[in-house]
Amino acid sequence: MEVRVLAKFIPFGEQSIRQETFRKTQEQYRVTKSESIKINSIDRTNFSYKLYGGFSQTTNESTNSEDVDEELFIANNEVIWSRGNVLLKSFKFEEPVVQALFVWFNVTKAQRNSYGNQADLNTKNTNGIERQRALFVVLENLAKVYFLDGQHFLIRLPSLVRRAWAMNVGVILQRVVEDKIPSSMTKFSPWPLPTLYSLLDPLEEIKPVSIVNEITHNGPNISIKGMTRPFSDVDDIVVYVNDCGQEGSPILVTLNRITLRHSIYKYAVIKEDNLKTKSVDIFDLKIGPDVSVDTFLELIWTEPIAQTAKFEETSVFIAHDLDGHEILCIFASSTKNFVALDILVYPHGFKVCPKLILKVDAAAPVLATRSRNYDILFARNESFSALELWIGYDKYIPLNLNYEIIKTESQLGNYGEERKDLQTNNDDPKCSQAIFSQRLPQQYLVANQFISDKIWELRDWVHNRVNLVLKNDIIRISLNFIPNSKLVRTCLEALSFALPTTLYFDFKAQYFLSQYGNKECRDILIGSEWENFIIILLSFFRLEGQDAIDQAFFREFDKSDWNFLSSTFKHSRFNFNNHFRCIQPSTIVENDIMINSFKNSRNLCEAFYAYYCQLENKYSAFLPSILISLHLVYQDLKLNYTSHQYINELIPLLMQLAKFLKWDNYVDYYKRSYGMNQLKLIEGVIMESALNHDHAFFSPPDINQWILKCIRKPMEAKEPFPTPLDIGQIFSIPELNENLVHDFDCCQRTRQVCAIYHKLINEGEKSIILEIVNIGYTINDIDALPCGIALPLREAIRKCRENPPNDWPGEAYILVGREDLAELTFGMPIGYIHARGNRMEMKPKTIAQIVESTIPTISPQDQHEEINGTEISNHEITDLRFGNDKRLLEVQKLLQSCNTIKVDFPTLDLSVQNDENSPQILERVQIQCLKNFSHPVGRAVLTYGTVTPIATEPFPIPGLSQAIKVLPFNTLIQADRALRLPESAEWPEFHDGAASGLRIPSTIDIEGSWISLNKPKELTNSHAGFLLGLGLNGHLKSMATWQAVEYLMKTPKHDITTIALVLGLPASYIGTMNAEIMKFIAVHVTAMFPPKSTSLNVSPLIQTASVLGCGLLYMGTCDRYMSQVMLSEISTKALKMSDSSETDFTEGYSLAAGFALGFINLGQGDSARASVDLDLLKELRLYISGDKCTIKKLSAHDTSARIDNININITSPGATIALGLLYLKTNNVNVANKIPIPETEFFLDYVRPDFLLIRTLAKNLILWDNIQSTKEWVESHVPQYITSKLTPNSDINYDNLESIRRSYYYILSGACFSMALKYAGSDDKKALKCLLSYLDLFIGLENTRRASTFDENITMSAIKSCLNVLSMSVSIVAAGSGNLEVLRRIRKLHRQEVDTSSSSTISHSYGTHMVTSMSLGFLFLGGGNFTLSTSNKAIAGLVCALFPRYPIEPYDNRAHLQAFRHLWVLAVEPRCLVLRDIETRDACHIPVKLVFKDYYNAVKVIRDDGREEVLVDSKSKLIVAPCLLPESGFIQTIEIDSPRYWPMRLEFGKNLEFDHGKSLVGTKNQTTFRRQNLDFIRIFSSDPQVQAFTRYLCEDFNANDDEQALSAFCTGILSECLNEDKVEAIQIYQKLYQIQQDMEGINEMDLWNVMLVLEYYENIPEIIHRSEDNEEDQKNKGRLTDKMLIKKEFIASLRFIMERYFEIPFDVFVSFLAENSSLSSTVNVENNTNTSRAQRYFSKILHSYFTDTEFPSAEQLGGEESKKRLLQYLAKWLIYYEIPDKHILLNSIKYVRELKEKLSLEIMQGGITKDDVVLQILSTFWPNLSINTLKIIQYCLN
Repeated sequence: MEVRVLAKFIPFGEQSIRQETFRKTQEQYRVTKSESIKINSIDRTNFSYKLYGGFSQTTNESTNSEDVDEELFIANNEVIWSRGNVLLKSFKFEEPVVQALFVWFNVTKAQRNSYGNQADLNTKNTNGIERQRALFVVLENLAKVYFLDGQHFLIRLPSLVRRAWAMNVGVILQRVVEDKIPSSMTKFSPWPLPTLYSLLDPLEEIKPVSIVNEITHNGPNISIKGMTRPFSDVDDIVVYVNDCGQEGSPILVTLNRITLRHSIYKYAVIKEDNLKTKSVDIFDLKIGPDVSVDTFLELIWTEPIAQTAKFEETSVFIAHDLDGHEILCIFASSTKNFVALDILVYPHGFKVCPKLILKVDAAAPVLATRSRNYDILFARNESFSALELWIGYDKYIPLNLNYEIIKTESQLGNYGEERKDLQTNNDDPKCSQAIFSQRLPQQYLVANQFISDKIWELRDWVHNRVNLVLKNDIIRISLNFIPNSKLVRTCLEALSFALPTTLYFDFKAQYFLSQYGNKECRDILIGSEWENFIIILLSFFRLEGQDAIDQAFFREFDKSDWNFLSSTFKHSRFNFNNHFRCIQPSTIVENDIMINSFKNSRNLCEAFYAYYCQLENKYSAFLPSILISLHLVYQDLKLNYTSHQYINELIPLLMQLAKFLKWDNYVDYYKRSYGMNQLKLIEGVIMESALNHDHAFFSPPDINQWILKCIRKPMEAKEPFPTPLDIGQIFSIPELNENLVHDFDCCQRTRQVCAIYHKLINEGEKSIILEIVNIGYTINDIDALPCGIALPLREAIRKCRENPPNDWPGEAYILVGREDLAELTFGMPIGYIHARGNRMEMKPKTIAQIVESTIPTISPQDQHEEINGTEISNHEITDLRFGNDKRLLEVQKLLQSCNTIKVDFPTLDLSVQNDENSPQILERVQIQCLKNFSHPVGRAVLTYGTVTPIATEPFPIPGLSQAIKVLPFNTLIQADRALRLPESAEWPEFHDGAASGLRIPSTIDIEGSWISLNKPKELTNSHAGFLLGLGLNGHLKSMATWQAVEYLMKTPKHDITTIALVLGLPASYIGTMNAEIMKFIAVHVTAMFPPKSTSLNVSPLIQTASVLGCGLLYMGTCDRYMSQVMLSEISTKALKMSDSSETDFTEGYSLAAGFALGFINLGQGDSARASVDLDLLKELRLYISGDKCTIKKLSAHDTSARIDNININITSPGATIALGLLYLKTNNVNVANKIPIPETEFFLDYVRPDFLLIRTLAKNLILWDNIQSTKEWVESHVPQYITSKLTPNSDINYDNLESIRRSYYYILSGACFSMALKYAGSDDKKALKCLLSYLDLFIGLENTRRASTFDENITMSAIKSCLNVLSMSVSIVAAGSGNLEVLRRIRKLHRQEVDTSSSSTISHSYGTHMVTSMSLGFLFLGGGNFTLSTSNKAIAGLVCALFPRYPIEPYDNRAHLQAFRHLWVLAVEPRCLVLRDIETRDACHIPVKLVFKDYYNAVKVIRDDGREEVLVDSKSKLIVAPCLLPESGFIQTIEIDSPRYWPMRLEFGKNLEFDHGKSLVGTKNQTTFRRQNLDFIRIFSSDPQVQAFTRYLCEDFNANDDEQALSAFCTGILSECLNEDKVEAIQIYQKLYQIQQDMEGINEMDLWNVMLVLEYYENIPEIIHRSEDNEEDQKNKGRLTDKMLIKKEFIASLRFIMERYFEIPFDVFVSFLAENSSLSSTVNVENNTNTSRAQRYFSKILHSYFTDTEFPSAEQLGGEESKKRLLQYLAKWLIYYEIPDKHILLNSIKYVRELKEKLSLEIMQGGITKDDVVLQILSTFWPNLSINTLKIIQYCLN
């Protein structure tokens, strides 16, 4: 075997440095013009390099062995990365580089959707773990990691690193070991310092490596046993770490520098929390036994005797045995000892056994003869051959190395030009000579000169390339002995199953020696690789009496110019180039291929006479198994269209081997495929091996015949089709290594197809889909199958496409074309389904998208003038939902607050002098300012979760406009002239910031550093609101504790920022009881101070926010201590500001404490732990209604404060809400009745009317199930005495009528508010109708009533308050729906002109404007993408945010802290159903059928046993997506109800993972159009393949009749396939049509395809019956048979054509044979047409075949061409009618003759002849043959 020499090797990095040095020197000369130029010499002492295999950045995988090398070159402080002598990157550092290497890291890569909408931006998913390669550069004090995507990381090293080694994942670092370790470093720890460290992720710490007693594997789980200790042996130096990924064994090898013995360790990576017991500062090297460790080592073998004489870097690598097992090789250059250790892998570990011990000069692994397994290249200078190759067996293959050195003229020319340029600038020849001497050394090409130098070393191996280190040179060679022919590779693998291991190795070695051998072999093997393989294989068989073979069969080759060139040495180099080999002409005539191959095999035997004499004809005994193995390869080639080209190459060899064995049935079988009598064979017998009738291979196994049995008679196909693994057992081959072929790729397609069809015949069509997925088949693999074999698979795919099971994997959905269901299964957008198969990749961008991405975007900071805070980035969904009108744009316009406000006075008399400072104008200005200040609260609702921030830029806050333009004066008036500023602007600015913060979705990851980026130098109110918005969405979790403390330590202290933090942080950690957050809040709650502690100066507003923050943090926990604190704080003392303000904030503080108590015990009722010993119900009743009570503790340390009576005006609201939340949805009637609603008019005077609203609300919160959406239910809350006095017919004038009216209004509004909470987000029409009627009632009362007295004025205020409640109620019911009826009313309230003459201050209060703004926002919550939930947490948040005590002024926080108005976020839920077309990724309108439980109208019934039962009906309705869905607990099923799209049914009971805002994806089903117009087809389908099919095959260009017929056929099938969504059937239609039109040219594979198609559709009812899973499939059998890929009419036509073509009437057959028994060529018949003549000739041939006589001569059959066509027709006829082989026919002849003799002795009765009996018996033998065919056979057998 001859080794290919590539070139003299010089590292590219060294060449690059030389070029750079030369360039600098040349530049220096040009600048200085100096005659003496100092030339700096290059110091090679600090040079080092490492070669790697090529790597593809697109596929993230290593390239094949034919690719170029990658080089990492290190020169002092520079790293040069090159690939194929092309510079990729160069890195320069400030300190020397210790080492550079490529390392693999596991990276969790976040994937985002490709179709750019907010739903995608809000959804961040991980695509599992991805293994990525990175460049790892080790410096003296640090390491740098560079990923291929541009990311880089800096890592501090714990100490100086001696060397780094790449693992499967991560890197191992060995520190520099000092001879003496200072005691200062070890006195702190009794444990020795570790010497090995590991880094698994650039973002993690470097951790020490530990040794354990045992590492066990339990599937994917890895565990350790025994004591762990750091790897601290300073004498063990790592010399090798296996980094070959998941395929290789995790091995680490060390060499002890004292004992000089190697040790082998197994390493494992285990990342478990129980191993991380204590954090240790690894950079201080204080390592103990409790350090967190991820990498563990287990010692598995230690070298018993040292193989090296001194400490050196031994060469260690992994090679592979003949069966693919790993072998660890260790070579010591000092002693020339080579040791190979066999690594045996067991389930629980490894075992190492010595395999080889040799003396060699050098060794290296190479991919020489196998593509995935390494052989070993040895260098032995004293041997006959300097190089030897070990391919996994105990024998070695000698290699020849020839080369010559030729200078490359191109480089000389290039550098000559450089020298000439220098000489023109300087006439001094010494200078130019000095400069020129620094150029690159000359390159060399190598060929044809024997090497006399010894080989010193083999190094730098990459794939099949390795460097030979000689005395003065380094030569790079290539050992590529892997056949390029796929057929040769497959046959070599197949022979490993047919021969004993020893013989197989001898054959393989001889093949390599012959194919890649010396000149003598090249003179003989001048053909293609396959032709050479035949010659080499035949050379192993000795034909008896071969000297007597007629030499006339052998044809001498013409001594042509080509043969002369092929005999030269240049031909050997020419053969190495695959591109040139394809133009090499064939040297063998097709019919004489075996004759010539046998002749050349004899010449090869003569060339290696001594070698073949040693074989002693051993291979002849295994000729049967060789034939069978190659026959199975032949069957496997039939299953791939792309492999059919190899069939005609393989059949001649198979036929010849069958001829050698005298297996006539095999010869006849191959003739049917190749052609009758078209191949000349060697007439000789190597061994006569007759197989028994029961032998598995007695008849040639045929894959098409086996599949036909599966379709026709499944019971006969129960026995599996044979595979190469069966050969050894059937033929009893001794010493056969069954695992010889690693991974068993040989005949893999046969096994896969057989497994699929086994599933089809046993379990039905649905099961084969899973089988196809399990074996890894894709659509492309099915396309490669012959159409007849692929048709049942395609039919199964089509059948399962419409309604696939819900439990399939995503790959199965993709296979059947349901990418929409696959997307739901994977839980992330899979985007574009790649054409290569079932791989899921993102859809590629269009050209327009690529161009758009290159245009720089304008940052929000550069477009402040365009930002108004109402922008919705996800306008795709809003456009679909509200695109037909401008409702959303109108609301956005109404809620803007940053634009200048215009106030117009159209009726103002300009003739009269009017000043803009007049009270009338200032009052209007004040109202407009208040309205503008209230907009941010509503804008926060409108734009919730609609914008994704830019991580590198601060988030914009639009700000508030404080300037009003007065028209027609056209003058600007500042708000400070109408309002108290800055007090009036503090909270509006806060809400403005909160609105901005709430625009960021909760699903976006926010870093703490980004929050700091948004922090202003001086704290502002808007930034405080921004923090609250972030906290409510959970983003403050990313804020570190020190960041929060830094806000508090800011001087001067900013109270509003503190309020934002004490609310935002608990909202982010809601219900977690986080201790750190609790400490942060507790310092602001005086009630939680220790006894006798110093009272802090804490603002009452901060205390109020802190109290509610405690409730959020402990929500639903029932914490007793916190419940006790909050209960006591409800009745706290008066709270006032520290600035001696008269404002008392006790009411708001008490209310916050009540909310906090309710939050803590939310919905727990009597089961709350605190309610047992604290008696919450009793205490809260006292706070609600008031009573004498015992001494109350106001705080934990104030025990002296006492009160005699409870001020229920302060405590009642908070206690009432606390009781309602405590028993929320418990339906406890007893507790509800204890919330007092005055039963008489007398008691009504002792209750404030507004308290009736709160009590009604709390009562209904408890009796949740009793809430109904009817007026009757609302009116039922009003006591009878109130109703009677408000009756219109009453003539009595009551003194307290206004008071009764106020009570009536508040009770109605409380009931409506309760109804709104239950139906929040439902858009329930019935509830909305009821609430709108009451809203209209209060609007009418406000417009019609006039306040003439003080009492009536109070009533008007009550009406306005109730109107606010009703406005908010209708908006939360219609949340996110954009309901027009509600919008019209709210917009009217928002725009109505205020009567400035009215004395009512509430009519234009800040709170009123806040209500209308929030109502507008709720109508379009989150731009219509969100709605409200009715969970306990949601109800609590809504009650707190919408509590009906709205501020009068912007700075009013007395009764309810304004920061609480944003707690509606707790109720927000994404329930917008979005359906996307899976192809275009665009959202679209799709009808959807929704089935849900109607819990709103549930009915309670009493069962016979006295138990109460709730009956809930299921309802269905049709909706059009995108739309809002009911709550997930209500939904039963969602089903697409559109004929345009595939049906998809989502059952929420089974698919709980889709219950929370999951977007569904519909896949386009193009089935709605029926027209067969080509123009319409072009418009209909955008598929480029369909467009091309239409353009080239369907259009009629005035063609001839045949082309017009083809065009009409293609147009018809295209229209049919597009209309019925079966584009995959076009290929089948075309293939069958082509067969129909050219029956003369039909080949064996096409014929089998037709037979399989016809048989499948004939038996499809039985196949469907076998696949039926339930009665529904039975009922739909007819429908399923109608929806076939190929129409019944076409199948019938095809069957008729085939029968007509192959049918030979028996009468005609007999008449033709009877006319002339001599078979004369001149036969006169009446109908002397071409058809009759062909039938006559064929009858003669058929008779000759059945009688086993010689075929008639060409003259008798009308000429040579006619005979050839008739023989081809005979082969097709035999296949079509499935005629048995000749052996069976001959036995049948014998049986028929014996039967006739017996029948002649008997008397036949009933007119039955002997021929009838024989015909009946033959029909039982061959039931598939027609009667006509049986008659012909019978006639011939007589």
